Amino acid sequence: MNHLSLLHILRSQRKDILLAAAITVMLMACGVDRNIKKGEKYLALGEYYDAANQFRTAYQRTSPKDRRQRGELSLKMAECYERISSSQRAIAAYRNVIRYKQDNGETHKHLADNLMKEGSYSEAVKEYRLALDSIPNNQLIAQELQAASIAASIKERGSKYIVK
Repeated sequence: MNHLSLLHILRSQRKDILLAAAITVMLMACGVDRNIKKGEKYLALGEYYDAANQFRTAYQRTSPKDRRQRGELSLKMAECYERISSSQRAIAAYRNVIRYKQDNGETHKHLADNLMKEGSYSEAVKEYRLALDSIPNNQLIAQELQAASIAASIKERGSKYIVK
């Protein structure tokens, strides 16, 4: 086989590889949109567990370079997890929202609420302070910050009641 025919074969294979890669990328993008639409449909119906699964699948299929969309999907997952009382997953999702810089005062408040449910009072205090910095005159956040501050000492003190 001469040198020119070998180059011709390599060029045609490279075209096939590029075509296959382009088709794969297009199919992956269609899958993400399909999962988001299904997730929105489940969310509208109040089926939060199924919506969270669809948003998680879309999140996993979204490129890590698309930080904005991953942040938005994390927020939707966090809201779904919070609705089904899955605090650990909600905390992880809210932390992803913060990591992707899609956060606001409400995000920090919801993260702090879930941290309180899990008993992480010191972390909740930090998040309530961030939320209060973002939303300065919110009395509810101020009260929750105060509650989080004294919660650890109340828990350590224990109960007066003895269970027999």
